[in-house]
Amino acid sequence: MTTKIQRKTMMDYLVDKLEGSEEIVKPMSKEMRGIDTNYILFGQDRINGILVLVDKKFTGTKFSELDFSIRYCEIENGEKKFDRYNYIFMKNGTDFFRSAAQNNRFKSDKGLSLKHLSNEDVNNLILMRPEEILSMNKNNAFVQYYQPSSPRLEEGVLTYSFANVELDYSHIENNNFKPQNKDSKRLFLANPARFDQGDLKFHDNSYVLPRDWN
Repeated sequence: MTTKIQRKTMMDYLVDKLEGSEEIVKPMSKEMRGIDTNYILFGQDRINGILVLVDKKFTGTKFSELDFSIRYCEIENGEKKFDRYNYIFMKNGTDFFRSAAQNNRFKSDKGLSLKHLSNEDVNNLILMRPEEILSMNKNNAFVQYYQPSSPRLEEGVLTYSFANVELDYSHIENNNFKPQNKDSKRLFLANPARFDQGDLKFHDNSYVLPRDWN
């Protein structure tokens, strides 16, 4: 029941903020890769934009398959259907934007593989799901989230940039089994880029941003 309420609120909020942006804003709901999915279509002369609202996990390869079908979808004359496409995630802390601070702080405090991270950095550690990582890689390290209102947080759209986290094994004495330093595949450092609450537009760069942004 809670997920359904959040999903409706997410759609209603975004449609309300995006309407009036001088183009068609068409909310839709459809099963995509076996997942009931909400999305918004955009266009002027024709529909050429899609914003997918990701409020639940896509298991296995379903999300990458969805991304592929959107990226390479064509209309009759062979042109790309969606010139603009992106994803906006539900920032709920359980499925998406999951804090990794508590489970990894000892690796910093005890001089282990995250010893080079400051306390503030550890607080900003996020354990990202494949859906978020795909979106991040598509968007030059940026991911957008819908933040529902709560006693502590205001409702709005958050844009984060994410940085790689290096796993540093220099504390291990040299031996044949010493792992090589490398970037973590799922841990990333979140840096808030902007928080928007006013009227929004789905811009040509495929980001949801204020209408007057340029």
